[in-house]
Amino acid sequence: IEICGDTPTHQQAEVLRNFATDRFVAIRSGHGIGKSRLEAWLIDWYLKTRKLAGQACKVPITASSADQIRNILSAELKSVADKQPKYFRDKFELTSDLYYCMESPKDGFAAFRTARKEKPDAMQGFHNCFFVIEEASGIPDEVFEVARGAMGDPGAMSLMVGNPINLSGYFYDTFHKKTFWKKYHFSSTESLASEKYSYPFINSRGELKTITVNGLQTQAWVDGSIEDYGKESNAYKTRVLGEFASAGKDLVLDKDTVRAAFHREKHDESDRRVVMGADISRSESGDGTGVVVRQGRNILFVTRWPGCSTVETRCR
Repeated sequence: IEICGDTPTHQQAEVLRNFATDRFVAIRSGHGIGKSRLEAWLIDWYLKTRKLAGQACKVPITASSADQIRNILSAELKSVADKQPKYFRDKFELTSDLYYCMESPKDGFAAFRTARKEKPDAMQGFHNCFFVIEEASGIPDEVFEVARGAMGDPGAMSLMVGNPINLSGYFYDTFHKKTFWKKYHFSSTESLASEKYSYPFINSRGELKTITVNGLQTQAWVDGSIEDYGKESNAYKTRVLGEFASAGKDLVLDKDTVRAAFHREKHDESDRRVVMGADISRSESGDGTGVVVRQGRNILFVTRWPGCSTVETRCR
């Protein structure tokens, strides 16, 4: 990070201090606290410090949409790489789907993969590597099942980050059950650009220093979120405070009500017509598309998939 000329915020520094020993780190947070920059630093650090002669050093990176990787994380990684001295810039290359060491491109790279329920094997075949899972709340459980198979390797590490937008799935369970993940929770209100935050730092000479740095999010954005949604809204909780949503006026059904529906006996609705309902996502960066087929009060089929264009949805 020092060779990039960057200074971490107090929240980013808390993760960085412990990452090498924690190995499996999960972060839930509000918007604008520097999660993508933190990921870029750690990807670059891993590739430049963990590569040993004769051994592979790989970083599979996944997100629920290609836009998230291409427009945000890849851009942050390019910024981190471009700010480094020429010696390091000349050794690594960034393409649309790889960030790799030019001296050993086959076993020293970070690979960008989109996570889809129908294609969970995109994360297959990686061992003793560093998994990076972006916007983890939107990643299908099927993808986590594939990745978890390699997380037991002695050299495995993982960083999982996201806004807590879903009330089910692996990311939700990580923060509500006892797991092997080291868990962090950061609020946007505690990383304000108008405020200064201090934390201790030991430099390369072993000297204890104090770093003071401003946060990243603006007070105007926080105030605007309160005005738009209200402090008690689930939108404010998830987008600003980094809290999981709770049952309330802006949720159609709470999680317990939905779960109870799966245990009710079916009704005799054979004389009723079959109806399909769909909630369509209109872009790769949007929410997922959901489809339900029912006959009367009985659900015959239900599925969902990450955001994609309306053309792709129509082709299904």
